[in-house]
Order: sequence, then structure tokens, then C-alpha cells
Amino acid sequence: MTVNTVEQWLSEVAGLEAHTLGPRAVADAVNRRMAACGLAKESDYLKRLNLAPAEMSAPDELHALIEEIVVPETWFFRDREPFVFLARYVRATWLAAHPHDRLQVLSVPCSSGEEPYSIAMTLQSAGLRAEQYQIDAVDISPALLRKARTGAYGPNSFRGGLLEYGECYFKREGAIRTVCPEVRTGIRFIHGNIMEPQEFFAGKAYDIVFCRNLLIYQHDKARRHIVAAIDRHLNSGGLLFVGHAEMMPLLAERYEPVRHNSAFAYCKINVHVKTVEPRPNQLSADVTDRRGSEQAMSAKPGLASVKSPLNSASRLAPTSRLAPTSRLAPTSRLEPTSRLEGVRFLADQGRLDEAAAICQELLKEKPQLAEVHFLLGVIRVAAGQDQAAEECLNRVLYLDADCYEALIHLSLLKARHGDEAGAERLRRRAERVRDQAKVTL
Repeated sequence: MTVNTVEQWLSEVAGLEAHTLGPRAVADAVNRRMAACGLAKESDYLKRLNLAPAEMSAPDELHALIEEIVVPETWFFRDREPFVFLARYVRATWLAAHPHDRLQVLSVPCSSGEEPYSIAMTLQSAGLRAEQYQIDAVDISPALLRKARTGAYGPNSFRGGLLEYGECYFKREGAIRTVCPEVRTGIRFIHGNIMEPQEFFAGKAYDIVFCRNLLIYQHDKARRHIVAAIDRHLNSGGLLFVGHAEMMPLLAERYEPVRHNSAFAYCKINVHVKTVEPRPNQLSADVTDRRGSEQAMSAKPGLASVKSPLNSASRLAPTSRLAPTSRLAPTSRLEPTSRLEGVRFLADQGRLDEAAAICQELLKEKPQLAEVHFLLGVIRVAAGQDQAAEECLNRVLYLDADCYEALIHLSLLKARHGDEAGAERLRRRAERVRDQAKVTL
């Protein structure tokens, strides 16, 4: 009874879908907290949580329980390419258009602080001074925020390696690196719940939002609530960075995926007024490459260079503007590359059934096209067809055992359905692929 009640509370208050955390995650957390509180009866623990009538309540216990359940998984410059793209965007687009403005950034959830500090280092490397930006770093966990404010981190926070400009922003003592004071300036750590954004948004408008690897743990209603809250407070032309498994049709109407491989970012478009300011996905390759070569930020290739049959096909974003799909028909007359562009276009529009149908057409003709199996798997995930998605991703790995993107997506599916051991095996495989790619670059 206790576990079911707590799971319902987590769903209502935090938007969490309990089964994505593992089959025993909530039950084990409740047992640990009951022991810590010296309580033997479930009804007494419910009273302590204030989920049932009680003479006294302990709201801090809610935070303690959340911290037992939600294990943070973050590190500096996680996924690398979002930060490479952010620096190029700031140099090539934002600074020129806003020479006297202050860049407003939201990082939510910010966990133990590695992400907002990474953002600050990236902005400074791109030429912004601390007074030219404000980063609001928000998390529901007071304990994680306390760690973030200390700014001291061990080796686990650097598992992905630093970008080449990163080392200068730390003071190192043995195995511990501490963030330098100039990086802390411009960051506000705020306790808040993204399900109740009025707590911290306070009418603010942001130019950039990082909301990564949260939505995969939320139920559909919560995802829509969070995206709507972010949308209300993100400026037109602003950037929204999500996790690699969170590129979703939910954003298709008002957002365009940026054209930078593995950035996992969207640009918010103004549906009423055509903007004359260049959007991030319209940055020309010659401008970004030229600027990149002139700056110390010019980064080595990231995960986009991992050996894979997908290359840029792992993005659902079209690589060129396409005409409406009525002009693509009949798709069987087009070359496979053109049809894949059609698949990405349809998926971006939320027309998942049509996108899946083109994938199936292609696979009848050429069943060995790993990139098509991958795209179909991502489409199945977006449609909530997890079993079919898992079959597609397993087929990708049969064709290319070193496909990083497929390993990551499949590990998330395993975790969502309670197979944490299987998810961990896949994550380790993905890390080996990533590390091998770094060696060969």
C-alpha cells in the first residue's frame, strides 16, 4: 500500500513514471527511509510524508525520499557536441545580434552542478564575460544543490573528458577539481520543481534552456506540462537542448531541430512573424568553420565521428528543406537517400505512421540498411511502441555492433522496463565504443 501511494505521489508532484526507475526503486527507497526514520509501520511513514492525515508533517522527508529514488547521472560536458554547438552559436549569431544584452540561460534539472558549470565555461570560451550572461540552475534536490554550490568534484564527474579549454577553469588538488570563482559568477542555484515552474520562473524569459535527460522519466502528461512551461518562457529564436532520447514530435509545431550532429537541440520559431535574425540551424558551415578555426574553441570531433552506419542519419532533422510530402509521392520512385530525408521530415511533423511506412518500404528492398532500422526504432519509441523499437535497435546492433546511438537508446528502453542489469551492460558497451572512438580520432 505504501509503495503504490508513494508512486502515485511521485507521479502527481514530480511527474515521474516509477517503472522507468526500475522495478524495486521506489520500494527499496521507502524501506531505507523507514529505517532511517526509525519507523516500522507503513502508516506511520505515510504520516511522516504528509500523504495521510497527521498531527505533524515533515516536508524535508519528501526531499529525502526523492534523493533516495533519483540517482543523478551527470558529468562535465556530457555528450560534448551540445557545448560545441552552443559556443559556435554564441560567437556566430547571438553576440552579433545582441551586443548589449545579457544572455539568459536555464539549466533544469541541474543535478549536482556539472551542466551549468559546463555552460558557463562554454560561454566564457566563446567570448562572453560573466556579467554578459545569467544562468539559472534549478533542481528539486537540496542535497544536490548543496554539492553544486561547493563546486568540488571527483573523477566520476569527468568521465567524458574535458573540452580543450576546460582545464583552465579548475583548481586541482589531488583527485579533486574545484571550479574557479570566475566560473561561479553568473550562476544562481535555485531549489525548485519543474512541475511547478512559477516557483522560479517569476516571469523570466530565457534565450537558452537545457532540459536534458528528464523527460524520459516522465509520464506523457508531465512531459507535455514541462514542455509547455518551457515554451512559455523561451524567447522566439531561442534554443532548447534535450537528451539524445528526447527528440520528440511534441516539439514539431513550434520548434525546428538544429543542423549540428549530436547537439540534440531545437530552435523555437515564431509562427506569427517571420524573423530576419538567422536561426541557429541556418548558420552556414563556412561561417561556423571559419569562426571555429580562429578561436581556441575549435573542438575535436565528438561522438558524431564514432564508427556507425548512421552518421548524420541518427538525427530526425531534415538535412535540407523538403517540399510537402504530397510532392514526395510515390516514394518508391525516389532514391533511398531522398526517402530517408522524407522520413525525417515526416517525423519532425509528428506524422509517425507515414514515416514508419516509408522505412518499411525501404527495408523490403534493402533489409541491410542499418540507418533505416535505427530511424524506425526512434519512430517506434516516439510512438510509445517500445517492444517494436527494441526489435529495430537490436537489428541495428546485429548489423553494426559498434553503433553508439543504438546502444544508448536500447539501454534506456531496458531501464524503462526494469531491466537495469541489461541497461548497465549496454551502457558499458556504449562507453567502450565512445572511448575507442577517442583513441582513433
